[in-house]
Parts: sequence; C-alpha cells; structure tokens
Amino acid sequence: MNSINNVAYPIVDHCNLNCRGCCRFCNPSQEKHFADPKIFEKDLRRFKELVEHIEMFRIFGGEPLLHPELSKFIYIARDIYPKSEIDIVTNGLLLDKMSDELINDIKSCCVHLEISVYEPTKKKLPKIMDILEKNKLGHTLNFVDKFWKRMDMSGSSDYVRIWKECQWKKCNGLRDGKFMMCPLPVVIKEFNRLFDTDFNFDDELIDIYDPKLTFEDIRDFISRPHKYCSYCTDPEFLEWSAFTGEIKAEDYAVIDACGKRFDK
Repeated sequence: MNSINNVAYPIVDHCNLNCRGCCRFCNPSQEKHFADPKIFEKDLRRFKELVEHIEMFRIFGGEPLLHPELSKFIYIARDIYPKSEIDIVTNGLLLDKMSDELINDIKSCCVHLEISVYEPTKKKLPKIMDILEKNKLGHTLNFVDKFWKRMDMSGSSDYVRIWKECQWKKCNGLRDGKFMMCPLPVVIKEFNRLFDTDFNFDDELIDIYDPKLTFEDIRDFISRPHKYCSYCTDPEFLEWSAFTGEIKAEDYAVIDACGKRFDK
C-alpha cells in the first residue's frame, strides 16, 4: 500500500484569533472563505486514487470550527480514508459552541482534536477540559507561547539548507485540486493582498487531476527542496500576541525585499 505521513486540507482561511506572526497570514481584515464540501470530496477521492493511505489527515484553517458544514468534511474524510488518523486543528475557543450533533459526529468518526493553546485559550481551559472530558473527546493540547516568523521577501536564502532544516516540509497540503509541500504557495496570496506584493508560487503546486500523475511523482515532490524555499530564512521567535494596530510586513517577515533585516 502506498502511503504518505501527513496531509492537511484548509476548510476556512479566516480565524477568530488575530495572532501576530501567523504562519498562514491570518489577520483581522481577511475575507471569509469557506471550502465547498463537494470540491473537498472530489479532491479527496482523486487523491485516494494516487495515495492509498494517509497516516494523519488534518482538517485545518484558519479556524475550522468556523465552518458551518464541518460535519460533512468529517464524514467525507472518514469514508475515503477509513484507517487514517483524522485531526481537527483548532485553537479551542469555539469548543463550547459546538452543537450536540457536531460532538456526536466527531465521536462517531473517531476524530481527534488537536488544540493549540494560546493565551486566550488558556483563560478558557477549565471550561474546555470539562467539555472534552464530559463528552470523552480524544484530544491533544499543544501549548503555544511563542510564534516564529521566517519569511525572506528577497528570496535570497539558501533554499537547500532551509529545506533540510524546515519543519513545514512535513505539512503537506491539499486544496482545490492542488497538492503542495507546505502551505506557502497558497497562503502567500493573502500576504500579497495585505502588502501589495506579487509573489506567485503556482508553479510549485501539483495538479492532482493531471492524468499522468503517479504516486511516485508525489513522493518525489515532497522529498526534495523547492526554489520557493528561498523565501524562508532562519526563524525569528516572538512572544505570542494579538494584533492591536496596523499590520506590517515585519509582523510576518524577517528580511525585506531588499535583503535587509527588518530589525536593523
């Protein structure tokens, strides 16, 4: 059986938190986008023809609990990949808003909640834990007090070295018929909107509907560096905080388009 370790599918772009330095460029002015369950199912069925098994399939955002049709995605994913671990990656703030129906769907499909515990989440943690334990929901708590930014707007980094050291290369993604090694080729469009830039990494995406595409092509694609890796650099860590004023490129990037560090 051919298999890959990790695939994430973002079902919303926007979020209910406004984290400075968000790796997906979520921000307060972002337009709402909700993935279509029909396109999701079409993509996943085609991907199953290419990749028989995914060790971990993540339903991602933004904040996926914002999607009003979340249950549909859960059932589709479980139907197509019955043996995969399926996770919903959430900040947990909306867990107390879940309907009984959604809770039952999560349990019925053996879906795991992967909760990123940011400062606002910590304040609700007793209530969140009560919901998780009362409903016997499988979960993992990932405490996050630091973010890191690592964008190099000049594209001058050593992309081979960056790829070797990068954790994102394991964050393979699928969306709207395209497969990607990491989220950057898709989420960069929001960066462009915010800062009037024109980065385009569409040629670093795989069209899963290409009739000549094989599993070996996908395995090769995620096993080597790509030129857009030159737009990342060594990470700069920052304490978690929410946006409180004007959003600036240096909230996400370490190096500007001229190759200079923002902190110099």
